[in-house]
Amino acid sequence: MRRLGYISGMVEILLASSILMVMVSFTVLGVDMYLIPTSSMEPIIPRGSIVIVEPVSGNVVSVGDVVAAWDEKKGVVVVHRVVEKDVDRNTVVLKGDAGPVVEEYKLSNVRGRVLFIIPYIGLVVLNPLVAVIAGLLILPIILRVVYGLISR
Repeated sequence: MRRLGYISGMVEILLASSILMVMVSFTVLGVDMYLIPTSSMEPIIPRGSIVIVEPVSGNVVSVGDVVAAWDEKKGVVVVHRVVEKDVDRNTVVLKGDAGPVVEEYKLSNVRGRVLFIIPYIGLVVLNPLVAVIAGLLILPIILRVVYGLISR
């Protein structure tokens, strides 16, 4: 029984370390992460997903790319699909997949292109009930790891 507890503790430490390594790797590699708080890009990017964005200039994005762009009016980063690009005017037109609204942005406001999506993981941030449940699930793991380190 004691061996099972040891193995369980090691798995928990390995899992926590892996998550930390992934986050540090993103920072070192120079990619950005954004939380998607709306359903404007569903079904491709569900509400509550986190997108990993490769920093690129607006000059290199193409029609069809999903990009992150700074919205000066709203003061937020918007993640939408490029539906039009006008190099002469230095603009791109972006549109969420789930809606009809299109908005024009300067090419200089494009922060990057979406590399991949981690679905639903951000719901913990967006929904207090999910955050409480996640906390209740994670707290025993943290306590077990801390207890294991102290009792050595």
